[in-house]
Amino acid sequence: MIISLEAFYDQFDEQFEGHKKSWKIACNGFFDHHLHAGYLRPFYQIKILTDHPVLWNYGPETFFSIQGSCKDIPSLMGDLFLVHNEISGNWVKFHNVFGFLPNILKTATDNQLATPTPLWQHYIKVLERHNVKYTVNETQQNRQLSALFFGSVEFPDEYNYGQPYVAAESFEILESA
Repeated sequence: MIISLEAFYDQFDEQFEGHKKSWKIACNGFFDHHLHAGYLRPFYQIKILTDHPVLWNYGPETFFSIQGSCKDIPSLMGDLFLVHNEISGNWVKFHNVFGFLPNILKTATDNQLATPTPLWQHYIKVLERHNVKYTVNETQQNRQLSALFFGSVEFPDEYNYGQPYVAAESFEILESA
């Protein structure tokens, strides 16, 4: 994937006012993106991140099974959601991890779930507090990716405000004018 970016300076920096800069960036080993074609403001800072919760969606996963049931499923789900959101900043979609958990607990079936490995240690504490039994089945290593991240000082990187990004193995500037 190749991204073409153009920046028009309008009263933002008097030194460059009225000028235009452009770049072509190769996203080698492209994997996923959350880009909006068109105007990116207020996300005018560009960073390459190698350790960020958005990358947990593509990184190592821990597969686990739940055995038995839970006396207070709404309380469990609420506690899991609060921990999840605090740690991941809503970069990992909660329903992708635990969307089926209420049905699993109601039917006491043994089903495998998967979670980004960096979140697993936080979930264990909640599961144990609610006396939910679990078994870790395996941990799978996935590709090592980076994110070309568009942010700003008004929107902290740690929380998902809809900031655009591209996930790929590496990034390379092909052209700059």
